[in-house]
Amino acid sequence: QWIRIRAGRDLLDTPGVLYVKPTSEESGMRLAFIGSLNDNNLNLEELALDLLKWTLVNYPGLISKSYGIQESEALHTMEDIGIKRGAIKKGAVVDYERTAKIILDDFRSATWGRITLEEP
Repeated sequence: QWIRIRAGRDLLDTPGVLYVKPTSEESGMRLAFIGSLNDNNLNLEELALDLLKWTLVNYPGLISKSYGIQESEALHTMEDIGIKRGAIKKGAVVDYERTAKIILDDFRSATWGRITLEEP
């Protein structure tokens, strides 16, 4: 986020110091979840599925509460979210790309509530 301090002085506020390469796959995934890595370089369907898997383990009941669906295995949960939110293609097939964007947008905008990806 760019913040104008005064004429000729702008400050770039970032989520912290980001290394070119995350130190582990897990930290890289967390950065991708919150949108600190460029979505254009990621498979959003897999990322959303990984986020659901993580959330189902670490915050059971959160997805049910957020979408009004029954939680199950991550892929079925993703399909239920797509159906619930109207992300359907012709032929009544779930649009996984659109569903992934819905899931990631909801998470990143804190629609799911305040959660943390790391323990102290």
